[in-house]
Amino acid sequence: MEGLGRLSGRTKMTNTLKGRPIFWIMLVQIVVGYAWLMSGIDKVRSVGFLPGLPDELAEMSEETKYGWYKRFLEDVAVPNADLFGWLVTWGELLVGISLIIVAAFLVLRGSADKWGPPASAIAAAALLGGIFMNVNFHLAEGFFHPLVGYSDGLEGSVDLDSLMPLVQLVLLGVNLSIAWQGIRLSRRVTPVAAGTAGGAGVVQGADRGTA
Repeated sequence: MEGLGRLSGRTKMTNTLKGRPIFWIMLVQIVVGYAWLMSGIDKVRSVGFLPGLPDELAEMSEETKYGWYKRFLEDVAVPNADLFGWLVTWGELLVGISLIIVAAFLVLRGSADKWGPPASAIAAAALLGGIFMNVNFHLAEGFFHPLVGYSDGLEGSVDLDSLMPLVQLVLLGVNLSIAWQGIRLSRRVTPVAAGTAGGAGVVQGADRGTA
């Protein structure tokens, strides 16, 4: 009976993932993934992205309000602009594709599927990569985070790179929770299944002895 209770809990978890709450959360993840994917595709299609990146990074180094990041741009990013350009392009493409595929998988199959925890782990890694890129974009563009304050009243807008990490942190927590719950359930169900099979063997042996 205990094994059946655990198995039913696993089934309940699958149904919950296919329900409305997880659908809307994964819809947000698909939107975030789409934004990353399109940004990467635009860079691949653009003929002026890589040639113009050194000048763009040099301009950002003049505008950024963070002295330590200014030195990073001048000493590391600008001399290796082509490498950073390709890293950003492929990073955006991989993040976007991963988030979209994992979100669709979790909605259709649920985390109780054997591939649920690995899929959520992939999404978590992609979200960490997205947060890392957003933070660097934010620093390079020279915006102050809205929770910290602005240098003057003329900079009252909130840039997207300030908000995207917050959204992705929420999605990161959801995916880590799904992965952890899937791992815990798989560890609980496996011993129960083994115990059930052993019990069946004992019963069959007893029947043969009686016969």
